[in-house]
Amino acid sequence: MREVVLALLILLFVKPILAPLAYAAVLSVALYPAYEKHRKWYVAALLILLAVVALLFTGYQLTLKLFDQITWLNDFYSKLSPEEQIQLIQLSSNLPLQDYALRVVTSIPSLAVDFVLFVIFSYFLLVDGWRLKKAVYNFLPKEKAAKLVKKGWYNLNAVVMGFFVSTFVYLVICTSLLYFTGSPSPLVVSILAALFGILPVLGAWMALAYPVFVHLSSGNYVSAIIIVAFQLLWNSAVDFYFKARYRGTLHPAVLLGSMAAGIKWFGFSGIVIGPLLATAFETVMNIEKSRIDVAN
Repeated sequence: MREVVLALLILLFVKPILAPLAYAAVLSVALYPAYEKHRKWYVAALLILLAVVALLFTGYQLTLKLFDQITWLNDFYSKLSPEEQIQLIQLSSNLPLQDYALRVVTSIPSLAVDFVLFVIFSYFLLVDGWRLKKAVYNFLPKEKAAKLVKKGWYNLNAVVMGFFVSTFVYLVICTSLLYFTGSPSPLVVSILAALFGILPVLGAWMALAYPVFVHLSSGNYVSAIIIVAFQLLWNSAVDFYFKARYRGTLHPAVLLGSMAAGIKWFGFSGIVIGPLLATAFETVMNIEKSRIDVAN
């Protein structure tokens, strides 16, 4: 148990950089199969560069879409009657929109630093990630280190693979559905919904609320119902299937609980940190249980 306490202390010490480190771990695991074939520093640099360009391009497109939404909201507001505008102002005053916007603006420098750290960590994890295995073997007794590395790597690969597979399936289905229902910007809205979908239950609705509202406003109730029914089905069954399918050695309930707890304590990065902590805890408990059984 001393190793667990020491590991938790280290975790708390590095908590300020956990987010970019966790995202870098996800990216490096996803790119590792391509890097493994050559194992050259310039191959790693090229893979990271391509991934960063793809992320920046996606972020740029999403930013343009958000500006379009602001323009649309401004036009929508200008068409309201004075009484409706007053009601909308009163409603918005009860929501913490200004505080949220202020937090977003003030966090831009921190986000920029995190992005730079994310790129650096991604490169070094891809090139020197094997050194972490060696560090764990030096840090823990041989028996614990071997089991922890094996289970940790297996579960991390399972969680990352499940995330990419479920995201891809979601993007294909959601984009097709939004296109079929005549919703605005199907691909961009689907990407936003997939990203926000990391948040349990309510995340994707933050993006899908826009096309649903557009359809309701124009009287396309069937299209709105189709979108709502799809997201309800995804949240209640399909998403759970992927989490149960790609869970590594963790029980589905433990996986979901560790993700929820990780997100609560560490933000979005907790979706990776939570299962890894659960893996470490489960491995140590199993080792200690085996020792007790042998002793008895």
